[in-house]
Amino acid sequence: MKRLTTVLTSESGKRAFQVHHAKAIKEGLVLQLTDLRSSLVKEACDSIALALELGTEAFEPFSGFIVSAGLNVIIKTTKVVRDAGDMMIRRIIRAVQPDKSHLDTICRAVSTGAHPVEREFCAKYISKLISRGAPPEPIGSSLLAGITDSAERVRKECRSAFIEYERKWPQAAETIFNRYANLARDERSPFCPEQNLIQVTSSCRMDATSQRKVRGVGKTNVSRVPIAELRRNAALQRKMTAKSNVPMSSNPQTNDENNPAIINSLIIQ
Repeated sequence: MKRLTTVLTSESGKRAFQVHHAKAIKEGLVLQLTDLRSSLVKEACDSIALALELGTEAFEPFSGFIVSAGLNVIIKTTKVVRDAGDMMIRRIIRAVQPDKSHLDTICRAVSTGAHPVEREFCAKYISKLISRGAPPEPIGSSLLAGITDSAERVRKECRSAFIEYERKWPQAAETIFNRYANLARDERSPFCPEQNLIQVTSSCRMDATSQRKVRGVGKTNVSRVPIAELRRNAALQRKMTAKSNVPMSSNPQTNDENNPAIINSLIIQ
């Protein structure tokens, strides 16, 4: 890796470095990204990004192959490795023309990527590609899949990318919008199909709850109140009255916890 960097940093080496040289070493470069040592993977990411920045013409035909290997690095859970792979791909996007093979690789990963982290990062890269002047396709097709992705972060990044897409290609964005008009927000920019589904579900639940409340107005289901519970409440009321030094009635019937008058009064309360 250091020798490659030395060759590309010199003017004579840069002029002598051709496409067939890049083709011969591309697999060896990608192999460095599979090392188990995070420090070596980070160094490999920096060297590969520098190689594409200095030897752009030689490495441009293989940008998709290298970006695909970088996406495998991003899927790894180690933050150091993930950040290194992310920075490598960003540098490749800035260095290489946006209509090269890495465009298809990124758009395909948004639509069919197996890992949600891969789809999320590729959705971010689409915004970078749009700002670099990438063509509307296959970006538009990937956004159609991304705005309805199962992962929330992927949907969020694709909605942000769609805003940039709409500013650059309003007619193409209108086509996408019309196909998903029933899932669009009122402000017509980012899509949020899951929000509409939640709103419909919540309104249905609120209507059902309101109907139950209306049907239950003015009704008191007394028959389901246990008599034993009423008797316990009557006894508790007598004890509380005795503690507060309030004289109870001299009529023995009013002190009886089984007295129907007490039970009826509690039911009315």
